[in-house]
Amino acid sequence: YIKILEIEPINFMLRSSEEQYTIISTFASWLKISPMKMQFKSITRKADSDKHISKLREELAVEDNEACRQLGEEYIKRIKDIGNREALTRRFFLIFEHEPPAGRRQLNQDYADIYGTIQTAAQNARTYFLQCGNAIIQPKDEDSFAAEILYMFFNRKSCVDESFQSRMERIVIDTMASKKKVIGLDPVPHIKAAHFVASRGIDLRHHNHVVMDGVYYTYLYIRKDGYPSTVRGGWMSSLVNAGEGVDIDVHLRREIRGKTIDKVAQRIRLNRTKLRSVQDTSTDFAELTNSIQAGYYIKNGISNNNEDLFYMSVFITISARSYEELLWRKQQMVDMLKSMDMSLSECSFQQEAAFKSVMPFLSIDPSLERKSQRNVLTSGAASTYMFTSFELSDDNGVLLGINRHNNSLCI
Repeated sequence: YIKILEIEPINFMLRSSEEQYTIISTFASWLKISPMKMQFKSITRKADSDKHISKLREELAVEDNEACRQLGEEYIKRIKDIGNREALTRRFFLIFEHEPPAGRRQLNQDYADIYGTIQTAAQNARTYFLQCGNAIIQPKDEDSFAAEILYMFFNRKSCVDESFQSRMERIVIDTMASKKKVIGLDPVPHIKAAHFVASRGIDLRHHNHVVMDGVYYTYLYIRKDGYPSTVRGGWMSSLVNAGEGVDIDVHLRREIRGKTIDKVAQRIRLNRTKLRSVQDTSTDFAELTNSIQAGYYIKNGISNNNEDLFYMSVFITISARSYEELLWRKQQMVDMLKSMDMSLSECSFQQEAAFKSVMPFLSIDPSLERKSQRNVLTSGAASTYMFTSFELSDDNGVLLGINRHNNSLCI
C-alpha cells in the first residue's frame, strides 16, 4: 500500500540564509521520523492556467461593458498562447509505503489498521512541511486525485488536450457502446481502473529511449561516486528548475541505526587489518584510507550527532517531442551536471527497468539501485530538499509575463 501526497513548492531562493537554514533543519527533523522508504518526485509540464482563466470567465459573465468584455477575451487568448508556447509549471509529490508498527507483522493487519497508519504518517508529513512553508494539497476526492496524477504521468501529451474528466466520460461511453448498452437506461458495466489512466501505447524496443503517448523519454542517474564532497542546502532546485522536459526522482531508504553502527565498526576493523599489509605508495592504500575515514565520519554522525544513515538514488527523466530534441536535451543536462561536479550515467538496455523506477509507485529496480545508491547521513539527505520553485502565481492576479529564470508564468 502506498500513499501519494502533492506538495506545493515555496520560493526557497528568495529566503534569507537564516530562513533557508531553518527550513532544511525542519526537513531533517522530519526525516528522522519519516517512513523508512520514500520517493520524492518533481514533474515539469506546460503551464496549467485553467483556474485563472475560469475565474476570468466568471468575471466576464457579469461584465456589462462590451469593450471590457472584448479586452477580457483578448487577455484570455494571450494567457493561453503564452501558456501553451513557453510557460512551464512544476508539480511535486511525496510517495511512501505502509509500514506496520514495530512488532506487528504485515499479514496480521486489516485494511482499517493499514489506512490509519498511512493517514498518521501523512499527517506527520503535513505538520513538518507546514513548518517549512510547504502546504500539502488536500483533495476533496482522494480517489480521483490519485487517478488524475497517474493519468497525467502516463499521458503527458494527451492530458494537455483532454482532461481526466473528459477521458473518464469518453471511456464510459465507448464501453457502453462496445457492449451494446443504452446510456441512461442500462447500468455502467465494470471497467478496470487501469483503462482510465493507461497510456495510448508504450514502445520499449529501443536501448536508449522509451516512447509513451507520442513522447520520447530517456533516463539517467547520478552515479554513486558522481557527487561532490559537499553541497549546499536546496542544491536540487537547480535540477528541478532546469527547464522543460526534465523530471527528477529521489529515492531515500533509511537504515536501522543499531545495525548500521555494528556494520560500520566491522568494516573499519576489516579495512584497518587490510591496510597493514598494503604499501603506502599503492593505489589500494589511498582507497582503504578514504574508506576508513568515511567509516569514522558515519560512525561519528550516528553516535554523536544523532543522525541516521540513508541510501539515496537520484534519477533524471528527459522527455521531448522528437528523438533529435531528446538527444540535445540529454546532452545539455549532462553538461550542466558536469559543471556542478556531478557525473551521470545512462540506463542503456535498462530503459524498462528505469521507467518502472521513476513511476510514482516507490519501486526501484535492484540492479539500478546498486549502481546509483549513495550513502548519506540525515544532514546530507535533508540537503536534497527539492520542493522549491520560482513561480509567482495568484489565481486572482494579473499576468505579468514569464520568469526568465525558469520560464514559469508570473500571475
